[in-house]
Amino acid sequence: MTGSDFIIAKLALRAWQDGKENGINGMLAVAFTIKNRVKAGWYDGDWIEVLSNHKKWSHKLEPYSSQLPNPNNFAFRSLLQEVSGIFSGARRDDILMATESVLSVAPPPALYYGVLEEIDNPWFLDNISRSIDHRRIAQVGTLFFWT
Repeated sequence: MTGSDFIIAKLALRAWQDGKENGINGMLAVAFTIKNRVKAGWYDGDWIEVLSNHKKWSHKLEPYSSQLPNPNNFAFRSLLQEVSGIFSGARRDDILMATESVLSVAPPPALYYGVLEEIDNPWFLDNISRSIDHRRIAQVGTLFFWT
């Protein structure tokens, strides 16, 4: 296993933890949002730091379950087939980004996500979901995405 393999595995786990209730598209959308944070220069674009500090930007305060995904689950297997491409940049974001718009201008990338009914982090509620500085740009199932 290489360092990149380790990061890809952690990205897949985080995407599963936060997106599994919304199927493969929910998991992919979470992975793309984390990729957007790296591209935006969070923690100087360091994947490990972005993944390690993920809870600071979460809509939920509760700790993650120690449960692991079943690698035989179809949606998780589908994620595993795509996550390397997300990490490397080879996989195009066709989940969160509008493919065509009237103005031919793509919206800014999603940097935050959460389930509206599950927000229990006061910081997230005030600074992201209710803030005029962060526009809600996408929805995948019950997950909402903000700039």
